[in-house]
Amino acid sequence: MDQGSIFKHEPGSTGAQAAAIAAPLPMPAVEVSGSRAGALSAAVLAALGGGLLWAGAVIVTRYDIGILAAVVGAATGYAIHRLGGSTVTVADRAIGCALAAAGILLGKYVIFVHDVKVAYRNEFHESPVGVGYFETREMHFFVHHFTDVVRPGYILWIAFAMYASFRVSGGDALFGRRQPRASK
Repeated sequence: MDQGSIFKHEPGSTGAQAAAIAAPLPMPAVEVSGSRAGALSAAVLAALGGGLLWAGAVIVTRYDIGILAAVVGAATGYAIHRLGGSTVTVADRAIGCALAAAGILLGKYVIFVHDVKVAYRNEFHESPVGVGYFETREMHFFVHHFTDVVRPGYILWIAFAMYASFRVSGGDALFGRRQPRASK
């Protein structure tokens, strides 16, 4: 049987027992890591780079590989998740969705201008010097004839990119079931 101690600081004393009861339990440290600006900047780069890589794949293969849109979205979401850390909000995930969609549309614009260049070269048998990616004439035509240039099937690819970005930016796997969240 422990009789305790007459000194307050020794284990078993009534003073040490009272101090242990009154002392609050230490809270686990929650690290807030990541940079929102850095995450969104990286997402912009991932979306633009992914859209350009997708356009390059379509131009080289001459096959519209729409499922690559999910890869563009996943890359955008991964940039947000990786660099945002624990600071990622639902608004950041929504911005990632919009950036993924913009990356797909940028890729479609690059494909469109490339096709215009090829058609010009085939029709007039000369180099298409006046056709360029930064020419306002091509931009104007792309925007004003958007529904003619972008087929309705692209809505599906854009939706895949947005879905992938939203899932991956939240830390979920692109495919599969969601992991159960820890209850608070």
